[in-house]
Amino acid sequence: MNTPNDNLHQTPEENNSLLDNLREPFQAWVTAGSRLGDVVSDFAGRFREDREQSDLTPGAHAIHTPVEEEDSTLGRLKAATQEARTGLSGASSTDDYRNVSATFASRAEDILRDLAASARRAAAETKDSTAAEEAKSALNTAVGSVRSTFDETVSQAKARRAAGATSGADNEDSLFDDLRERLEVLINRARAAADRDGATDVTPAPGATPGATTTDGPVPHMIDGEVVDTDDRPSDKDV
Repeated sequence: MNTPNDNLHQTPEENNSLLDNLREPFQAWVTAGSRLGDVVSDFAGRFREDREQSDLTPGAHAIHTPVEEEDSTLGRLKAATQEARTGLSGASSTDDYRNVSATFASRAEDILRDLAASARRAAAETKDSTAAEEAKSALNTAVGSVRSTFDETVSQAKARRAAGATSGADNEDSLFDDLRERLEVLINRARAAADRDGATDVTPAPGATPGATTTDGPVPHMIDGEVVDTDDRPSDKDV
């Protein structure tokens, strides 16, 4: 991670060029985090839909309560997303980008944890359903799409930088690496929706740096540099 003085040795024109080139990848990262909320919600919805089709009892309508709670949680994610987009649009330094992304990451992690817990409850009610494999396959495909879209945006930003021969390459690469690590943490939160049976079909992309593991074993979950409660975390096997 670079120091807060990254911009001191750049001209105003170079700094503006750097910020312009970073804006799209950071916006794409926020979009990726928001999209993961939809992915987890869709995962849970597949189980609920399967249960609705198979449950012929009069009490089947009771499943709408968790749906309402989930909608409220998605509303929190949409609000956090809009706030982050506004913050990025008004950013005037790389520190602004970092601060906005750190705030969104913290909020998105908590929200995705709640969504994943709701999805696990929905899956538990239909754990023997044939919908399970279909839902996991859809989760796998959606996560892959989120990753590839973000990576494509970063590649385009790097290509623009190379074509313009602008300065700040090391700074940009550091920021991009940080975003990738944060995205992996959010993806692991989303993957927790499918961990009830002890495994998921979603695997990190080649060369990706998981944000929650090391070669020495699992790292305590962190938010803003502090270890948080481990309740509702995915098992060490899946992190």
